Amino acid sequence: MMALGADLVADDQTLLRPRAGKLIATAPQATAGLIEARFLGLLNAPYLAEAEVALVIDLSRQEPERLPPCREITLAGISCALAYSCAAPHLPASLMCWLAHGRHA
Repeated sequence: MMALGADLVADDQTLLRPRAGKLIATAPQATAGLIEARFLGLLNAPYLAEAEVALVIDLSRQEPERLPPCREITLAGISCALAYSCAAPHLPASLMCWLAHGRHA
């Protein structure tokens, strides 16, 4: 996603907290600005200190529907859009489009 223009907030572990009706993500201090690149190690990367969570991707579930329903998940009392993963190579670009322009229900 970073190669497509996304900003790094956290890798592997993400701290979540509600603030003013929004869900805010931050990195643990020990890993802020680090991202794991498999077979290369930990890399330094520019990062955002915090970001509002706009979409949650459940990587443990595969999307069975070609045109899935709108889903939500509640974390720390805040409702967020939810999508399941898929093995399609277009997933990162599609997620960037969703985040930039929204999803048609």
